[in-house]
Amino acid sequence: MAVDANGNVIPANEEPVTFDERQQAKINALIQQKQGEAAREVRAELATAKAAEAALAAELATAKAALAKATPAGKGKAAEDVAELQAQVNEMKLASQSTLQELETTKRLAMDKAKEVADAKNETLKVRKEVAMHKAVGKLSFVDPAMVAKLTDDSIKWDEQKGRFVVISESGTEKLNASMEPMSLEEFYKGFATENPYLVKADARGGAGSSQSQVGLSSNGKYEVTQIFGKTSNADLANKLARENKQEYMRLRTVAKENGLI
Repeated sequence: MAVDANGNVIPANEEPVTFDERQQAKINALIQQKQGEAAREVRAELATAKAAEAALAAELATAKAALAKATPAGKGKAAEDVAELQAQVNEMKLASQSTLQELETTKRLAMDKAKEVADAKNETLKVRKEVAMHKAVGKLSFVDPAMVAKLTDDSIKWDEQKGRFVVISESGTEKLNASMEPMSLEEFYKGFATENPYLVKADARGGAGSSQSQVGLSSNGKYEVTQIFGKTSNADLANKLARENKQEYMRLRTVAKENGLI
């Protein structure tokens, strides 16, 4: 027995049918197979129609030649033959056009379905990626987990062959840990937290690291946090930094948030 979002019982004959990812992939493959078979049948019909049209066209040419050579007494019958063959050729052309249109429709439907399947797969991967990233990020005490996930989005990719999300280096290859094994998402974010302590909550750093939560200069020594955020901030400088160095802007925003400036 199933219930809807409001707690109402859904009759057995109205329960939604759901499939896991492997089952859905099998269904999509079957759909594509049937569409391919239909397209092949239409192409075969079109080829047969074109062959018949060519044969009629040859007969028509022969009949026209006979008409040109016919005696006055025989021209009437020859003209009838030509007219009949011309009508058959015209009919066959219409049939060929109709078959061709049917083939184009089948191809378009197949392409639309393929795009629909691809879009659904990409959307599913997008959601699964967000879940995997936020799960890994959530195990650490980041000040703003959503921002961390956004900053590291390009570092996490889906590996179709391995069937899992992997950590990618700047060169585009899979990152390895100290044991020269594929780095897990949890390992990646632990390293990210170590490299960016200002993104971690002060009470989670401990020791001397907590001093880094104090308001200070940006990593490039160009702007102080109070110049970018807070009552004494300069909007022009803030906008300039956001345009030129978005990551530094976000870092200072995190520091400002820790220190109650925003």
